[in-house]
Amino acid sequence: MPTLNQRITYSEKYFDLQDKFGINKETVEAITRKYEMKLIDELASDEPWDLNKFFRDTRSDDEYLYDILDGQLIEDVLVEWFKERGHKVKKCGSDANGKIVRNGKAQITTNPDLLVDDELIEVQVSRQGFRDKYHIKKNKGDKILKGFNKLMFIVDDSYFVVDNEVLNEAVLINNPAWGGKECFEITNVDYLKLGGNYEN
Repeated sequence: MPTLNQRITYSEKYFDLQDKFGINKETVEAITRKYEMKLIDELASDEPWDLNKFFRDTRSDDEYLYDILDGQLIEDVLVEWFKERGHKVKKCGSDANGKIVRNGKAQITTNPDLLVDDELIEVQVSRQGFRDKYHIKKNKGDKILKGFNKLMFIVDDSYFVVDNEVLNEAVLINNPAWGGKECFEITNVDYLKLGGNYEN
């Protein structure tokens, strides 16, 4: 069986997430437990994988599964983060119902993850922490350039917002980490602390 490539439990990974986000500890613990149980159920499932490698990039099925659930976990935490700051928020991405798509014939969209007040927001997380360069896949970036939505890029205890102004200054590259897909490369970002209020 493929390994999870040194990926650790969500409880270990996010033991201090409540401090970084400035939200209730019990809420974060309940969310991480929920996704650990879901990961176990999904890994044990005998439902076959028939998903185009385009979506998995260079990851194994198990690694892709871990990362998908990891992203859903962060979205749930962000929903609580926005609510605690007085925003009206709901999940609205293609996985908003929590269903893992394993069948290549099913619909996987690039719809933004959250609707915050009246603004659509895509969420992306840096799995390597703070970096000199960040990458956004071209299909996501094209929607931002058209003003369809913004992107909230989470980096450790901080975030930055990507809008069409930011992308107009970015360059396009082929990213080997994502199977050579064309990506916008962003540098010199302005970080905001997650412990504060949302600024866009």
